[in-house]
Amino acid sequence: MAECWLHIFLDEASADVLFEVHPPLAIVDEADVDQQRRTLAPARFFAHRHILCNCEVLRNLSNAYNSLEPIPITDTAPDMFRRILYYIYGGEISIVWMYDHAEEMIDAAFQYDIGTLKIEAETWYRIKVKLTIDNVVDCYQYAVSRQLKTQMKVIQAFVVENEAAILDMIPITDNPGFHTMVVDSLTESAEATRSSASRQLDEASQRNALSSTIDS
Repeated sequence: MAECWLHIFLDEASADVLFEVHPPLAIVDEADVDQQRRTLAPARFFAHRHILCNCEVLRNLSNAYNSLEPIPITDTAPDMFRRILYYIYGGEISIVWMYDHAEEMIDAAFQYDIGTLKIEAETWYRIKVKLTIDNVVDCYQYAVSRQLKTQMKVIQAFVVENEAAILDMIPITDNPGFHTMVVDSLTESAEATRSSASRQLDEASQRNALSSTIDS
């Protein structure tokens, strides 16, 4: 984020926004959910509207409520929501935590549309998750669902490098999008190879022509 506001992070005295983040529920049935919500107190996070402008999702959410009117958050764990706020206020999330929770961090950054955080988390996700023939389809689906552009390029390179094994698995892979990506990646690679070979032939011909001219 462009500015650092950590000096008022979670500061109740100056806050004009209050988030109440409910812990994840172990859903058994509706009655059980109601009971859990009554017994599990939500975590309270004070915030500031002018800083939430750094996150359009939270800005729009906070604008729908009056000052310090509790805003319920039920789809994000309290520890993750705290880190999201911390990042919005200009804080840095630890490398160790980012590595250990890379996929969760990507999910949260995608949910709250924080592009810079998603890019950071994606870097650690690529380091943590090694592509294999067994997991490449799942990794592809995740990259598509979270719009991970760099990870998609890594997957495309993996497909080209492992062409034979990838083609062997295609008949048993029920994923049209993956099939299309494989075809496009291999076609693009083949065209690039042909183009490179053509350039090399042209350069060789030019060298030979120049050599003949000099000799004559």
